[in-house]
Amino acid sequence: MANYSQSLDWEFPLYSGFFYLFRLHFCEIQLEVEKQNYRVFDISIGNQTADQQVDVIQRSGGWRIPMYKDYVVNVRDPDGRRSIQNVSLDLRPNMETKAVYANAILNGLEIFKLNDSNGNLSVPNPESRIEVPTNSPQNNKKKKTSHIIVVIIAGVISVIVLFSILCFFILRRRKSSAKDSGPSVTNSSWVQLSTTSDSTQRTAGSVSSSLPSDLCRHFLLEEIKAATGNFDDNFLIGKGGFGNVYKGNIDNGATIVAVKRLNPSSKQGVREFETEILMLSKLRHLHLVSLIGYCDNNNEMILVYDYMAHGTLRDHLYKTENVPLPWRKRLEICIGAAKGLHYLHTGTKHTIIHRDVKSTNILLDDKWVAKVSDFGLSKVGPLGGTENTHVSTAVKGSFGCCKKGNLEQIIDPRLEGQIAPECLNKFAEAAYNCLRDQGIQRPSMGDVVWSLEFALKLQDAANNRGHKAEENSYSTSPSFPSILNGHTNISTDEVEVFSASYEAGGKTTSSVAASTDSSKALRKEYVINVDETQILNITFSPSPNSYAFVNGIEIVSMPTDLYVREYHRIKLVGQNDFYYIDNNIALENVYRLNVGGNFVPSTGDTGMYREWALDDEFVVGLGFQTTYHDVNISYTYENQPYTAPTSIYTTSRTMANYSQSLDWKFPLDSGFVYLFRLHFCETHLEVNERVFDIFIANQTADQQVDVIQRSGSSRVPMYKDYVVYVRDPDGRRSIQNVLLDLRPNMETKAVYANAILNGLEIFKLSDSNGNLAVPCPGPIKSPPNNKKKRLLWHIIVVILKK
Repeated sequence: MANYSQSLDWEFPLYSGFFYLFRLHFCEIQLEVEKQNYRVFDISIGNQTADQQVDVIQRSGGWRIPMYKDYVVNVRDPDGRRSIQNVSLDLRPNMETKAVYANAILNGLEIFKLNDSNGNLSVPNPESRIEVPTNSPQNNKKKKTSHIIVVIIAGVISVIVLFSILCFFILRRRKSSAKDSGPSVTNSSWVQLSTTSDSTQRTAGSVSSSLPSDLCRHFLLEEIKAATGNFDDNFLIGKGGFGNVYKGNIDNGATIVAVKRLNPSSKQGVREFETEILMLSKLRHLHLVSLIGYCDNNNEMILVYDYMAHGTLRDHLYKTENVPLPWRKRLEICIGAAKGLHYLHTGTKHTIIHRDVKSTNILLDDKWVAKVSDFGLSKVGPLGGTENTHVSTAVKGSFGCCKKGNLEQIIDPRLEGQIAPECLNKFAEAAYNCLRDQGIQRPSMGDVVWSLEFALKLQDAANNRGHKAEENSYSTSPSFPSILNGHTNISTDEVEVFSASYEAGGKTTSSVAASTDSSKALRKEYVINVDETQILNITFSPSPNSYAFVNGIEIVSMPTDLYVREYHRIKLVGQNDFYYIDNNIALENVYRLNVGGNFVPSTGDTGMYREWALDDEFVVGLGFQTTYHDVNISYTYENQPYTAPTSIYTTSRTMANYSQSLDWKFPLDSGFVYLFRLHFCETHLEVNERVFDIFIANQTADQQVDVIQRSGSSRVPMYKDYVVYVRDPDGRRSIQNVLLDLRPNMETKAVYANAILNGLEIFKLSDSNGNLAVPCPGPIKSPPNNKKKRLLWHIIVVILKK
């Protein structure tokens, strides 16, 4: 891409009605681009997103290593007939990754037409080619002349026949136009759309369409009247300020359609009518309503859509006798509508802002799939995927909003008992973020889709464990953390159990269990956010038959980007999604290990007073060897010294010659999301000498990890974060063994079939209720004795953000 361009664009004429294989070839060879995240871009084919965040260096494995990627696209028939369609290929810089260069690259391209189910690769009417055979020397001039005369006579006769047919249709349509014209048409306040040609003017009752003929199907008024019984009220399925909507049948009853006839008194006029046609004729997506065609004969403005069997979303929400929509189905509808809007924002060549999203413009088909409709007020912005937009996003069609108040006041009372609290909180959090005053604070539609899908997963998880939503679980605070009290732990005579809660804007609850016959000190560490104007309250609440106490509390202020980095995407293991840790989430440190090294006390940490324990008890198998290197570590801007001390990066575990992987096993409470932070540092190797894959909980977390390549150099430390959800296998929270597995990647043909890990941190993340507690600590199996109980040194370390 040149400095003044925003994308790389190609356009290819292809026959519709076929699938095509696009093979794109890439290879980074420029000296300026030899590391990851230097050039990252998105790929769109046929105005649809094909791939995102393509980093050739990362995917190929290194600089000057070629690769290719295949995509398959269906070139549809816009009017039911096979024709030549222009298919675009667009490469645009991905701005979310904040790559060094806002650029894209393509080295080669192959396009293949794929045969259909009948083995067919042909088109019905290829352009005729007249091949003149080579005459032998014996052919005389008379024979050539006779051939020419035959061709001329045939051509003249064909022209006469075609002219006669054309005259017949013109006369017939003039009669029908005169018959259809009447007072209702003559007195209409509509003005006809101007033609696309400046030299042509249309008159009332004109037959030809004002819009380009290749956009979509153009209906005659006679066809529309036949489809709707001459706009019979029995076919009326909806009405509004725009006009009436009729159910109709076209193509001899083969297709059911919805016919929108715009009202002359409507506020929507010629511009909105034309915008709707221009938009929907070029857009095809599962969650966008499909425009079949239009009619603008005799000053009418009629749009023909796919028929939506369940009508509008509003029909099922307000003043209706329909069966109430279940909460899960409502979530699915929200997700579908969000995906449709996400496609408008990023999946097309130019960003499209709808500006009129409301329940009447969300349609539902026979399978309850949501379809965004009514594009009359839409605006087209700059190239899709860019952040610089001049499009006004002021709401144009909304009928108002609710004042601030309690969340439960706007919840449909018919949903009582259906909504899990954690699902509602996530849903409300997404809505709250969308309503922020500053546009830069609002999430992208991609983030909204992710939040809604995550809310659905939370609801499904609650349903699977038989969760019942309670009326008092609805959140009312501005940032939507739930405030739930009454946590109860079951204990024996030998277990002292108490719950600790921390309040600063929201409330975080955790539980602690300690045996009284142990002399081992208990240390708990939490990461929570406290704003400058807030006061931190720590409360210890003992459960029945126990008592709560603490011997010391350390409060440490930490850098704002150490663990919680808002708007930073973290890979969600096992799913094609990302996770965001914001200031409303509390973290509880479960394990912090110096892999292959010695115990690091708090005084040996780099200013954060953390302890790094040994990893011996978690190692699985014997295929490990520990290494120590007396070298200087070069910290970077991305990996500051406070991230981890040098003692972590100078020791490691690697694979022995007879091992196939590095394995650790960690007991973790199920039902929670965990952050795994893996620390790496290569001290001697070069690029492609050690490449491995990472698996967490038997699911692929990362592939082709080359520490030298990702960190940028030898002796430069780095870390990578992953988020994994530990499921409840039987619907009840319990302790599950979670496996961390590092295996050599054999596809890259690295010099050494090996893997490495220097350090590891595992954090439990609070759920949407601010909860970190588990219902039941494990009971002590041995019988209690009568010896006097000892006090233990309970230390809670609360690490706060500035």
